[in-house]
Formats: sequence, structure tokens, C-alpha cells
Amino acid sequence: MRLASWNVNSIRARFELVVEWLREHQPDALCLQETKVADHEFPTETFQRLGYEVARCGQRTYNGVAILSRHPIEDVQVGLVGAEPDDDKRLIAGTVAGVRLLSAYVPNGKALDSPSYEEKLRWLERLRETLDRRYRPQQELLLCGDFNIARDERDVFEPERMQGQLFFSAAEHAALERVLAFGLVDAFREVEPEGQHFSWWDYRAGAFRRNRGLRIDYAFLTEPLARRLAGCWMDKAARAKDKPSDHVPVVVDLR
Repeated sequence: MRLASWNVNSIRARFELVVEWLREHQPDALCLQETKVADHEFPTETFQRLGYEVARCGQRTYNGVAILSRHPIEDVQVGLVGAEPDDDKRLIAGTVAGVRLLSAYVPNGKALDSPSYEEKLRWLERLRETLDRRYRPQQELLLCGDFNIARDERDVFEPERMQGQLFFSAAEHAALERVLAFGLVDAFREVEPEGQHFSWWDYRAGAFRRNRGLRIDYAFLTEPLARRLAGCWMDKAARAKDKPSDHVPVVVDLR
């Protein structure tokens, strides 16, 4: 079984790249983030013609998450525990072939002295609460998406420069580790202990060419699902395409 996650930075702008990627890699399910369209604007019918069911929750211009699946998507849930109807569209969950998938787009935070930074930390607290109230560590579950946090020094191009900055601050690290303490493992780190493997590069200053990136996109597995892990990789080739997303797909292969 192949599961994948990709912040596409606008499904409109990246639609053809997503279709090409689906045809080439044939995932059983693809979780999307930052789709940036309202639900009625999402290209649902086109993906259905490609053989993928669609579950999506979006809003115009910002945010938006979705799940595409070659299998039925069951028990779809949108949002965190206690979500209000007008909350940002940042989390969608569905069950695919017995695996619970959560596609998450964690707030950026903007700056350490911004109210958005505190909102980011609160969102992560609510994510952990959502895991505790809705799920069990003993079930097969994949939490994936763009977390806007680099976990440790292996995940940033220049650790000394990034220390204490947005995406690499102590409070963000603590908040993310609390989410993982639910009973989740980092699939990529299970197969690749070395650093300098990134999932995001700025569009500016030749960052991709110079490999000045961050690993901020993850696939986190509960232990029962991790026992099925056959591989995990980030498709850097997707970033070299014409007019790419600034993020690349994270792919999990299961036995």
C-alpha cells in the first residue's frame, strides 16, 4: 500500500503536476494541503475520472486540505475537536482500506512575536487533544502534512542560523513532540537517520539549487502501522518540475 502527502500550494496552480504525479506513482491515497480553493472549486470530477475518490474541505485563497483515494473513503471528519464552522480548513480525516488518514496543515506562525505564533502553538495543543479524544495509539493511523516545524538539526540547512527562529524554536519543538507522544513515529526517520534531506525550499535565492531547505512535511505513524513500514521517501524530483510547489511529496510504502 502506498500513501503520500503533499502541500501543493494551490491545487489550481499545481493541478497538472498532481495529475502527472498520480499517474506516475499510483498511490493508494494522497493527502493534500494548502489547496486554496472552496469545495465547489475543487477538481473533484477530474480526480474521480482518474479513479480517485475525493474528500475535501477548503476555503478560497488560503488553507484547504483533501484526501484522494483509490479505495472508498469512510468516516470523513473535518476539523479539530471543538471546531467552529468558520475555523480555518486545516484538518481532514478519513479511513482508507482500514488505515485512518489525517491530512493536516499546521499554521505558519508568521513570527515569534506575532499573535499567529501563539495560535500555532494552541492549534498543536488542540491537535493532540483531537488525537486523544478520537483515536487510540493501538489503531493503524497516519498523521501527515505540512507542520511548519523542522524537528531537529538534521532537518534544517543551517542549524546555527535557524536556532530560535520561526520553524525551529523551542516552543514549537515541544509542541510537536507532545503530538508525537500520543504514540507516533516519524516514518522518514525510521529509514533515513542522516540529515540534509528536505521537503521545502524557498522559491527565492536559488534555495533549491543550493539545497538550502527545511524538512517540515511529515508522515507520522502509530506503532501498529509502523510495523508495516517498507519505505519512506521524499520526491525531490517534483520540486524540479516547471512551476512547482515549494514542497515535495512525502511517500510511505507499507507492506
